Parts: sequence; structure tokens; C-alpha cells
Amino acid sequence: MHWPLLGVLSLLWLGAFYWPELLTITYVALGLYSLKGYTQVIQSFSIISLLQLINPGIAIISNNSLKWLVITLPFLWIITHFFDLPTKNSNKFSLANTHLIFGVFLLPLCLISSYNPTISTLKLLAFIAGGFTIIKSFELSASDLNYWKNWFNTLFAFTLIGSLIIIFTPYGFFRNGRGFQGIFNHPQVLGVIAGLSFIWFFSPPKSILKYTLGGISLILVFFTKARIGIILILISALLLIVLETILEKKIRLNSAIKTLIIFLIIIGIPTLFLLEDSTELMRQFFLKRTPQSDLIDSFGESRGHLIRKSLDNFFQNPLTGIGLGINSDFNFNSAQLSGKLDIPFSAPTEKGFMPTAILEELGVLGGVLTLCYLIIITLKIPFSNSNNYAWLYFATLSINFGEFIFFSFGGLGLFQWLLIGFCSTLDK
Repeated sequence: MHWPLLGVLSLLWLGAFYWPELLTITYVALGLYSLKGYTQVIQSFSIISLLQLINPGIAIISNNSLKWLVITLPFLWIITHFFDLPTKNSNKFSLANTHLIFGVFLLPLCLISSYNPTISTLKLLAFIAGGFTIIKSFELSASDLNYWKNWFNTLFAFTLIGSLIIIFTPYGFFRNGRGFQGIFNHPQVLGVIAGLSFIWFFSPPKSILKYTLGGISLILVFFTKARIGIILILISALLLIVLETILEKKIRLNSAIKTLIIFLIIIGIPTLFLLEDSTELMRQFFLKRTPQSDLIDSFGESRGHLIRKSLDNFFQNPLTGIGLGINSDFNFNSAQLSGKLDIPFSAPTEKGFMPTAILEELGVLGGVLTLCYLIIITLKIPFSNSNNYAWLYFATLSINFGEFIFFSFGGLGLFQWLLIGFCSTLDK
């Protein structure tokens, strides 16, 4: 456990409850702190990734655009010293440089074919800056693997314990009164992070404390009523089992976890939809607000219409798409503008399925480039590692089957890339 981090996070959440302006000061302080070194960059990004998701019942961030200060400052420092960077492991392939090249190749699509080049270009620049800075910082950080394991142990433990503390208060259900959101701004956010923490704590080395936290994670997933937490656990584990079987990869997925996953998929889930009386609670969890419908109808109601919109736009713009970050209905009113410069610092879109969203926004050309980049990242993941980092990596990507955040550094996007950067640089 990283005790200083636990203390800082606890003080920030408690302090923000009584004095919300503390968050603005923290953003500025972390931006400056990130210039001290590569380890400090990851530390700052980690804290910001949680702060920007803070429960509005606890505190409201008055100027969330300050997160770009934390992302931009270290990126500019690294990029201006690009040719003077340390030659640590210079003989090894740099994923950070590949990320930079990938972004440059996507730039013409944003400038030429987007329905709103300004939004698309700014979103791509944020993706390039954030991803490059995270991966390069992991590659060059002097901190070893054990340090970062303790760091993420603390991040996940804080989210679980902090959320449990407010489970019997109105703040825990602040958004909709139904799903438990804990210390975060939405039940789906806690569902995702609790699902990821389940995988994290059920990885070796074994300990009663880790298994207890893993069990709490799974319980919180169900309290959130967010299906994505269970989905990312099942999809990623099933994918690893298939890869291990077909490709004969030595994926060290814990045998007990394998048994659990296979049971849930082959026996557990079908049982949920056959036994009405004893599984009504589980049916409501998976079918959400349409418990009388079946799984396919529920999926169609929650994500199907988004997929149909994406496919319609893709068929009309098959080669280059409609542009990165562009709404399916071409509504640009969701863009939040800077008060002085009228520059969009945020343009949220709701797209729930990564494959169709990429085809819609980037077309076949961008889709092929993205697929190649994903393959390159995946090849950097240590499949034979006994700590199940491959499982964590695929689970992180699986978030995008419920909420398309791969190119995003708002919301869960920043946290997603911290985990991808960690998993893909373990051999640094």
C-alpha cells in the first residue's frame, strides 16, 4: 500500500466536501508537480483521473478544463526535449513513439473529412498528448514494477473503501437514487472501476486482504446496477481462455477464476433467465429498467439505437467517417466552450460500442489504422505473466463495449490509458 497516496486522496475528498475550491488549487499544483519527473507525471495523472470523476454530492469542480493543464504541461516538456530524452532501453521498441505516429496518421482525417474539423482536431491532439505522455513516462520512469503495483493497489483500495463509507448515505445514490455511485459521479463509473479492481485484487500474489477487496469489488458492481462491470470481467476472461486454447499462449489466468468464469457463462447466465422467482434481482440487474423484456430487447433499448445511428452514418461516409468526436446526430451544441476564446475544451458524445463508433467517426481508413495500433499494443502485453496483466488489459479495453472512451481523456478515458500504459510497459 502506498500510504502517502492514501493520505493525499483522503484529504482531497474530505477537504473538497467542505471547501470545493481546493480542487482548483489541486489541479494547478499537480500541473506544476508533474514537471518534476516521469514518476511525478503518472502520479499527477492518477490523482486527476479520480478527481475529475468526483461525486457532485461531495464537491463540484468549478473549472474542470484545468485538467488540460496537467496533461499539456508535461507533454510540452517531453516533446520539446524529445531528442534529448534518456536513452534508457534505447534498443527496445517504444510504444509511446508509435502512439505519436498513429495520431499523426489520423490527423488528415480530422482536418479534411470531419463535419467539424475543430472538434475532431482538438480531440485528436488531446489523445496524442495524453497517451504519449503517459506511455513515455511509464517507459522512462525510474520507479520499478513493485512501486506501481503498490500505487494501483492504493488507487483501487481507496475507491472501494471510500465508496463503502457513504453506501448508507444519500450521497452514494446522488445521481438517480437507484444505482450506487460511491465517490464517483455516476454508477457506471463505479461499476467499471469495481470490475477492474476485482481483476486486480484476484491476481497473484495471494492474500486474504486482496481477496476480501476483490469480493467487495464484485458486490459493489451489483450495487451499481451497471452491467458493464460484469461484462468487462466476463468478455476479457473469455477472450483470454480462447487465446490460451487456440494460440497455446501461456496465459496464467488463475484456474479458480477460469472455473468461475466458465460456470457463469455456461451455467449461471442461462439459469438467470430460466428461473424467474429465485433470480428476479439478477434479471433486473442485467435487464435494468426493462425486466419484463429479454436480453436482446434490453440491449437494443440501451445500446442498439446508438449502434444503428453509427452504422447509418458509416454507410454514408464509409471511407473517412464523419470525424473524431462528432455526435451521431451532428449536434455540436454539446461542445463546452472556453469562456474567452470560444474554443471547445469538451465535446461529450454518447456512443456505446467501439467497433461501430470507430467506423462511424474514422471510416474504413481510420478503422484499419486503429486496428493495427491495437494489435501493436496487444503484442506488448506480457501474456505469460503470472499477475494476469493481460486480463486487466483486455478488461480495460472492454469498457469500450459499453462506453466508447478509447480516444477520450475525459471521464474514464484518462484512467483507462493509465492502465493500458502500465500493462504495456512492464518489460521496460
